[in-house]
Amino acid sequence: MDIGTPQHPVVLAHGLLGFDELRLAGKWLPGVHYWRGITEALKANGIEVITAHVPASGSIEIRSEQLSENIYRKAGTAWGMLDLTIVTINQLKPPNVKVMSLTTVGTPHRGSSFADYLFERIGPSRLPRMYKILQSIGMETGAFSQLTRKYMQQDFNPRTPDREDIFPMGQPLSRQYGLHFDSPTASWKEKKAPMMDWSAFNAKAFYLGIADMLAEEGL
Repeated sequence: MDIGTPQHPVVLAHGLLGFDELRLAGKWLPGVHYWRGITEALKANGIEVITAHVPASGSIEIRSEQLSENIYRKAGTAWGMLDLTIVTINQLKPPNVKVMSLTTVGTPHRGSSFADYLFERIGPSRLPRMYKILQSIGMETGAFSQLTRKYMQQDFNPRTPDREDIFPMGQPLSRQYGLHFDSPTASWKEKKAPMMDWSAFNAKAFYLGIADMLAEEGL
């Protein structure tokens, strides 16, 4: 299968609780790479790849600012994706970078009903204690409330409109695992990343397929 090569670098940005490299045993064992195999597959097809690391559970604003700095530092001249949406659409613009396209995978553009369920189960009286426990182990908590449908639909989306000069693709997460995230905003439904059977998900083929579609669009 011939895979097209996009003209521009591809930035891989992880989502909530993601990482670039995880070392469970320090220097004694090799680290676990978040994009294991995907980066290599893209580079093997002549695609320039930039991997970015942001705080695993920080707020969208904190993560997007860090992502912006990551891209600026690594690109040279060149909620994840909620973070990149801020970088792409709002004021955080790396001075030497023009974003040509934005592809989201399993991103809660309209919020997550699962997040709503968890907040309801925890309850407002127990939430501060839960946050305090997470913060005591060095975990940021800003991201969690931003996953709710109320926040996304009444706060984030109204102040983060689509941009006509950015080529969009979106792939919603399947309902199969009970972790359904609502689909992207209406204009994003027109162009979707390759549909996948998540029960037999092949990450390399999936991301190569996205790269091929970007190449077809002249990006």
